[in-house]
Amino acid sequence: MKLNTITNGNWTDIANYLNYNFNKMGIAVSQLSDSLTPEGYPYKGVFQTEAELFNKFPEPLLGDYAFVLVTTDPENVFFQVYLCDNYVWEKTDGTYDPQAILENYIETVEIDSLDDIMADVQEYNNLLGNAN
Repeated sequence: MKLNTITNGNWTDIANYLNYNFNKMGIAVSQLSDSLTPEGYPYKGVFQTEAELFNKFPEPLLGDYAFVLVTTDPENVFFQVYLCDNYVWEKTDGTYDPQAILENYIETVEIDSLDDIMADVQEYNNLLGNAN
């Protein structure tokens, strides 16, 4: 996309160039956002069952891929990789085993009694509008 170069001129001309540039950028952003929807992007998501994947995307395009949950064991979660080949979903030999490092998401704090956290609980309740 080539935008207008604005150098000098009267305000009417500069405003017209700016508006034209903004319109061009708006069209480009709109086209980009349309292509990043699940329908326009090759990654289709994570599904609990194969049937759920087939129902959500019954006519995949070449290059589309998705993950389907294989096990619900919390200690050993992994997904089967599905890929569109010849316009149908094919289960591949590949699996995806996401590694979640809980320390990145959960903070543990040692407390001596529940009294240590009552102020935090009250503050949380106040934020929710549930003050007692």
